[in-house]
Amino acid sequence: MEKQILLKFEIIIEPHELIPSKNLNNLLLILLCERYVNKIYNSKIICALYDVNINENPKILSNGNIKFCCNVDCSVIDLNINDELILPITSNNKMGAFYKSDQLTVFIPKHLCKEQMIPDIDTSISVIIVGKRITDKYVCVAKML
Repeated sequence: MEKQILLKFEIIIEPHELIPSKNLNNLLLILLCERYVNKIYNSKIICALYDVNINENPKILSNGNIKFCCNVDCSVIDLNINDELILPITSNNKMGAFYKSDQLTVFIPKHLCKEQMIPDIDTSISVIIVGKRITDKYVCVAKML
């Protein structure tokens, strides 16, 4: 479910956040982790950030803050329609089965289950994504394979 990709981030930091004894890339990585891990950014759920590479000279803004443009190696969840994956079922009811995490919910309705049999909790099943919506959470509808 997770993919390793390179994402472009713009981060604005205040002068007091600069720590002279810290490597700038490490400092940016810490600040980016605090702001983006386990959140949705660019229609992807950021799971982890690994490495920061500054790709432009930082710009000092009129209010004294500093703007950095950087490329970041990260692990993300980016589900698209027709993606196949294996999901553990975390809950179920008479309407279907669910996989739920902090930022992601995948619902498998009963009529899209094999032989309309709802899978048990803690079983892993193979599914294909048939619909998705991104608001403050990622919500997908899936069909059992």
